Amino acid sequence: MDADVNKGKAAEDRLHLSAKRSFFSDFVFRTPLYRKGSGIREAGDALVWLDEDLIIFQSKARSLSTRDLCLPYSGREMNWATKNLRKAIRQLDGTRRALMDRQVKTLVNERRGEVEFEPTTVRRVHGVVIMAQMVNFYDPLPLFPKRNGADLAVHVFTLSEWPKICSEFSTTPDFVAYLRFRERLIGRMPLLVGREKDLVAWYILQKREPKELDQIPDIAGLGDWFGENFENELAARKHEDRWSLLIDDVIDHLHDADPMMKDLVDFPKSGPQDYSYTAMELSKLTRLERRMVGRKFADKIRLAGEGDCLRYFASLGQADLGVLVLASPEPREKRVRHLAVLSAMAKHQLKVTTMVGIATEAGFGRGRSYDTCYLKFPWREDVESDRNSAGLFSEPQHSQETEFPDMTDVSTGAPVYS
Repeated sequence: MDADVNKGKAAEDRLHLSAKRSFFSDFVFRTPLYRKGSGIREAGDALVWLDEDLIIFQSKARSLSTRDLCLPYSGREMNWATKNLRKAIRQLDGTRRALMDRQVKTLVNERRGEVEFEPTTVRRVHGVVIMAQMVNFYDPLPLFPKRNGADLAVHVFTLSEWPKICSEFSTTPDFVAYLRFRERLIGRMPLLVGREKDLVAWYILQKREPKELDQIPDIAGLGDWFGENFENELAARKHEDRWSLLIDDVIDHLHDADPMMKDLVDFPKSGPQDYSYTAMELSKLTRLERRMVGRKFADKIRLAGEGDCLRYFASLGQADLGVLVLASPEPREKRVRHLAVLSAMAKHQLKVTTMVGIATEAGFGRGRSYDTCYLKFPWREDVESDRNSAGLFSEPQHSQETEFPDMTDVSTGAPVYS
């Protein structure tokens, strides 16, 4: 029995670690407790909560009974999968009810501390089951228990393919987008456990050339074909994504930063605040958005160092979020004041509710500090017209950059576009 418990705990730990590395710690919560009857229950093995989307994770580790061992290999596996998958789904449904019925008041995050859970903000609940088993590909849908009015879709992955999924969808919004894609297909085609790479390949191809999903193709073996035929494009994407790592690094640094600068500026009530607000908003950027902002940030750091002057850039995200990056050789206190003013102006120019600003030193020398500005309030047209008169920002334009650049050579450090 102890071995089974340890095996289950090891699967849960691996699930949680992979989720944290992929989605960042800002949105990952582990095993909140709630009361059911006279007992205490765990609300899933892990939770990911990002604005309107809530993901409940449940992991199951393989341990066979004596009766199971008397069955043929495939029979043993399917017997285990049926029993544990149904148990996991019942647990997911119970967790969803407990969360949405306010039986869980707060969630605890390693970085953000205690966070009040507000179920009225959640519009979509996704269930994810991670199965730690040797698998001979199967469609999990026929194994689901009968559910009356289920309010969450269930996705089933194996523990062995889970790290690869986290690697492909390495931000929370990217993973949520993939789950929504899968949910459009549930019941329309078999989503085979153990063959997720086929569906991931099709998803990537769909993003490259969007098509209506009125006709479902046969995707068996598509993952292997995609890996062989798109090797250069995958390498090109990895090469370009190095810029996004600068934003990842900023997020990590902000959580550990000394907030000594936050009171230097007496600006709007929602002005320069706790670094954690900015870190959380930055974590809402997709990998492609982080790449674009990271590239601009690195460029402004370089130009500010070469020209010995202030450089800045404002970018519009997908979720009513604006990001301003600034690099300057001036003293830190003055740099923070410029950040506050420019962030406010960029916010109204981009017409967003939330604006985050990041400022740092000019040039790529040793050591680096980050200061932030966090603004969140409704956009006002009367203020916007006044801000525009300064002429500091051009009209916002949407980037035409694609996730997979068409590159012929990624070894030179200077991408070559065809």
